[in-house]
Amino acid sequence: MRSFTGTAEVVKKTRKGKGKKARTVRRTVTEKRATAVHFVELSADEARAQAAFEITRGWYADCLDPRVQLLSTDAVSRVGDDATVMTLRSRDKKPSRIAVGVARTGQLTVTTPVRSTGAPVAAKTAAAGLAAAVNAACGTPGAGACAGPPRARRGDPFPVGKPPGMLSAVDLPPITSTRGPWVGTDPVRARTNYASTRCDNTQFRGRGMRHALTRTFVFPKKPLDPFGLTQSVATMKTGQARKFIDEVRNRIRRCGEANLGTSVDTLVNRSGKDVALTVWDLDIEITDNRTLQFWMAIMRDGNAVSRVGFTPAGPMTMARDDFTAVAERAPERLGDLPSAQR
Repeated sequence: MRSFTGTAEVVKKTRKGKGKKARTVRRTVTEKRATAVHFVELSADEARAQAAFEITRGWYADCLDPRVQLLSTDAVSRVGDDATVMTLRSRDKKPSRIAVGVARTGQLTVTTPVRSTGAPVAAKTAAAGLAAAVNAACGTPGAGACAGPPRARRGDPFPVGKPPGMLSAVDLPPITSTRGPWVGTDPVRARTNYASTRCDNTQFRGRGMRHALTRTFVFPKKPLDPFGLTQSVATMKTGQARKFIDEVRNRIRRCGEANLGTSVDTLVNRSGKDVALTVWDLDIEITDNRTLQFWMAIMRDGNAVSRVGFTPAGPMTMARDDFTAVAERAPERLGDLPSAQR
């Protein structure tokens, strides 16, 4: 293992004195903007190196740090025998982006995490650093394939959770007014869809549905009710799944048209042969002085469907783009459900 530090020269301004004697003092200081670490692990044989590679990759794919979110996963070709780059963001006191490259070459597992508090490191750049790290070991005992010019291609996240196929805490964004971690309940049979609203009342039970599960994520240190993010999933025949999505869309549309106290803002709406996704911002008037806001999304991947709902509570909310990103992540996970097919 060895580590590196990236610094930048910045000008700091401070105000000294009072009144007419006040003046601005400038001084140049060196700030740490990035850190990089290079790990190399030698296994007894290639089979154990493959296991080490998968375990290392899993640490980052399902990061247990309570304030880290997985943003993207890229498959990397032409680097060793196996390689990937994952991009995460940390929501600590000093927010940062983390680009992690993991590769296997022969009996070696090479890991190159780079943390930046300034401009984020692109996956393409992280792949180039990973390739350089693999080539630094090229020709040493236990090394296998070297690296050529790397090619990074965006892919689905690696399966996590039990059972896989649902959102995990690592997929969820920061929430304003709280610093605690997201905590998810264990997935249970979806007898009740806690994410439903009076506009759609979507249920995940009925003939033909398989692996109908639901779970909720909350902040235990902020026991506000209602608050949290809930997901329900199920698989069914593909034709039934398409009809399921269409019915939910129609109910939401009719609800916005028929109820004067309900506004429906469609943020995303797209459909394809194998996938569909719609994201809404719902505002439902409870009384003349009180309106409840709901973020809601419905999605399909092949024969698997899911509904995601988020209920803000006062100042505790997430950015619209963050909820849309969660909705985009959910269908990427759906293909890992045990009975999912495309």
